[in-house]
Amino acid sequence: MLTILGCNNQEYPIEIKDGYTSTVLGLSSISEFLSTYDLISDLISSNELFSSDNPPSLPLGTRFLAVDTSLIDGDGYEFLIDFGELGNLPLGTLCKDFKYRAGVLHVYLDQNYLNTSEMTIVLSSDHPFYSGDGKEMTQLEGRIVLKQDSQKNMIVTGDDIQITNTQGHIELSTDIIIHERETGSTNQSSKIISINGNMQLTNDGEKQDYTIVSPLLKKSDNSCIRHILSGHIAINPFIENMVIDFDPYSDSGCDNLISLTVNGKRTFLNY
Repeated sequence: MLTILGCNNQEYPIEIKDGYTSTVLGLSSISEFLSTYDLISDLISSNELFSSDNPPSLPLGTRFLAVDTSLIDGDGYEFLIDFGELGNLPLGTLCKDFKYRAGVLHVYLDQNYLNTSEMTIVLSSDHPFYSGDGKEMTQLEGRIVLKQDSQKNMIVTGDDIQITNTQGHIELSTDIIIHERETGSTNQSSKIISINGNMQLTNDGEKQDYTIVSPLLKKSDNSCIRHILSGHIAINPFIENMVIDFDPYSDSGCDNLISLTVNGKRTFLNY
């Protein structure tokens, strides 16, 4: 059983059935998937790519290998990012978004990222890639394809991405659209990242559809980008239809606090 404590005087401890544990695993898997996109998007959209042997935005000790830096040959850019071994606690390498990462990302880009483009991120079992908080690390394996359209939307698809950590194992398939818009002054520019679409998670042979019913919003500030600030996801099928609120107190907090509403009953937890 999982015990959830309410966050105000009107909420009491509620025992949640074991089935909810898969929801926590699902949300943490989605979070690590999105943070991998954030990492690559930040690097690719900067002017650092291929400008030096090791782009400054990468953490100290990370190895950057440009395999193919020319578009003239017709097969696009290709590069590797090696975050090193898991090592000892804290596990992995601390990145500027305060996430820890280990292992290798293999990235292919068919043309300049600023134009309509397609990017493929390969997460190989031969060189496992991990992302997490330095204590709980999640392994991701599979192929993620990102296509940028003429409206600067990024269409993110992945089929049967294998996601594993100490909580369990999930297969994730995605069909989501990510849009970024500038906000703030020129000197303090940041981006609001909006995520829409659908995801399907398979856990122990059972499939659940995660539908984003109001956009998931993130902010590009390094101190906050690892969190989803607001938005709603509906999960189906479940015992009853479940709705997840990423901003239960309407404060757009940089945290992992959510509320789950099932059959009118609302509970709070951190994922």
